[in-house]
Amino acid sequence: QSWFPVWTENALLSQCWFLSNLVLYWAIFGFIYKNVRSLSLGATIISLIVICLLPWLTIVVPTLYEGIEYTWYKGHQWGETDTSTDIWTIMLKFNPIFYVHIFLFGMLLAVLRNNLKSDGSSPLGKFFTLFTQCGATLGYLGLIFIFTVEAVQPPAYKLSARLSILLPLQGLIMLGLSPLPHIVESGGFQDPLALLFSYAPSWVGDMSYCQYVLQFAIYNLFPVTDIIDPSFFLYLWGASLVCYKVVQDPAARLWRSFLLSSQDEQGLFRVSRAAIMVFGPSTILALILVITKTSYNPATSVTRSSEFSPLPPFVRIGDAAVDMELNWPISVEDDNFRPINPSMLFQDDGKGGLEWIRAVRAHYIEREFSEGVYNGTNVIEQITRFHSSILLQRESFSGDLSLGFDDSSIPGWGFDEVLPLLPIDQNIISHKGRDKSWVDLCEPNFVYSEVNRTLSRKLVTGPEDPKLFEIPADSNDGSQSWALTYSSFPPASLLNEQSSMDACQWHPEAVMQMYVAADGPSLASGEKAQGVRLDCGNSQGMEKNWIAFQHNGNLYYVYSVEPHIVVNVRTADGACVQQYSTSSKQLKRIRHELRGSATAIRYSDTEYLALFHTNAPGQGYATMAYTFQSEPPFAVQRISKVLPLHNLAFASSLTVYNEKVMIGYGENDMKSRILVMSRDHLESLFDWCS
Repeated sequence: QSWFPVWTENALLSQCWFLSNLVLYWAIFGFIYKNVRSLSLGATIISLIVICLLPWLTIVVPTLYEGIEYTWYKGHQWGETDTSTDIWTIMLKFNPIFYVHIFLFGMLLAVLRNNLKSDGSSPLGKFFTLFTQCGATLGYLGLIFIFTVEAVQPPAYKLSARLSILLPLQGLIMLGLSPLPHIVESGGFQDPLALLFSYAPSWVGDMSYCQYVLQFAIYNLFPVTDIIDPSFFLYLWGASLVCYKVVQDPAARLWRSFLLSSQDEQGLFRVSRAAIMVFGPSTILALILVITKTSYNPATSVTRSSEFSPLPPFVRIGDAAVDMELNWPISVEDDNFRPINPSMLFQDDGKGGLEWIRAVRAHYIEREFSEGVYNGTNVIEQITRFHSSILLQRESFSGDLSLGFDDSSIPGWGFDEVLPLLPIDQNIISHKGRDKSWVDLCEPNFVYSEVNRTLSRKLVTGPEDPKLFEIPADSNDGSQSWALTYSSFPPASLLNEQSSMDACQWHPEAVMQMYVAADGPSLASGEKAQGVRLDCGNSQGMEKNWIAFQHNGNLYYVYSVEPHIVVNVRTADGACVQQYSTSSKQLKRIRHELRGSATAIRYSDTEYLALFHTNAPGQGYATMAYTFQSEPPFAVQRISKVLPLHNLAFASSLTVYNEKVMIGYGENDMKSRILVMSRDHLESLFDWCS
């Protein structure tokens, strides 16, 4: 599986990739051994030094090319094989060719030790003999130092460390754990760690491969993801010991007895034994896979969008937590549109009542296929057309959110029986000088897959994912207005004077960006309002899922959840500047990319409340709440458990009113729903000890 990048990350058990490497190393062992066993002490040491320098090429090579960063490999996502970045990343991570130097390094260490046994009296021999007496202790101390002190960690360590940029320390450990016989026999000084490890029973080392194979499976079974004590390692150790005693050791003894009994056999029996040795393990594995497949229950796995069954209109989660469908009508000409990703905001109407502002994204997808030619090759051209529009409505709120969570009170909250939402794309001005609305969006660059010769294009018809939030009114009386932030591909009017979609097709800046329309009341009244791009981040890379909030009359966005980067935005023209950056040890421990959700709101005198989500391949969305300081630098304070939302739920709105926490979300790009919890219920999710 390691030789072919398109297979590697989609293999049955990805961490068994090294078995593919071993096949190569077994095959070339004899040849290499004949050529290195007679090396002198000096030649061996020079060879080891050269090999230790090879992993540094992952750092040196990018510096030779302007515009390539050390961390170029971050452009790859697990399982993707569509780009050269994907292929190179997978090859450098898994292909046996890129790990031959480690195999050779190990053989040279053995040659070095053999030379020290016979040539340990020379000055060079005496110097390296010291490493057999303290190398393990020095090596482990060095690794601990590097893993705990961020300033000394090697650049691009996720790749460079995998390719063994830390080989010198690893070599020290191997030498220290292999004391020279004459030193042991004479009672000379031995490496303290090697001496300590010598008292461990042999089965501790025997079960090491079980630990390697089981580590990820056991981590997924472990009840918490935050490893802060030895409990996980004891859990892994116990499971590995059981696996060794029940599976590995009996299988090894059976295999050895099988091989020994076959040595005395002749003719057909010997051929039969050989056939069983070659085909037996793979046949057993195939049978296990067939049995597993036939007994597989999809209901227990992550739900894919194609398999998804919509939730019932009403779901009770707890005494003070319910999940319900939002039956908001929309006024659009195309009946295919579905309202998703809702956002809502409550404001004092100045008359003793509440004004309720609501927004949704209207959405549906069309796909068409045709034959075409790309670079002289016949291809299948796939066009995915995302029909999208922002709908808005403002009205008086007639519900009563002071009512409880009992079944008879919930209809009185007043989320239904509302006015239809109206499209506002034509009212959002993209360019004042050209008097252009938010239409004719530029087409982003296509994706070509050489594997299946498919050219994929994406066409989006309008802006996406509106989020409502309060901002100070223009008057100086302390009153509040409201604004709308959204993500979108740029309209053609922003990228060329002719406002031509053809002229901006595949433009480098035809990418998803964040925008804000500060005059929300005008949009709700059917008047025009300017939408401006938030002018920070990467203008040629995707920018979305920023979290808006206001503080002391200023508009801020959480640009990144970890590190927690906060930018200050000017609504008039979208100018913004990074002002604060902090980091959270808890968020660092989460294994997947963290993305913002909805907007942030003032939760208490000392905290803002916000949401973030992960979208891991094969796992779907997992949404969590978190709080951050109510004053600069807005550092993260608390993180909740995963909220009780479906793994195909995209959280788009966060509101707190009358001790109720309301989280609006889109259900599998099909419907709008809302999760309503009491404040106490939300607080219980911050309690990791319950």
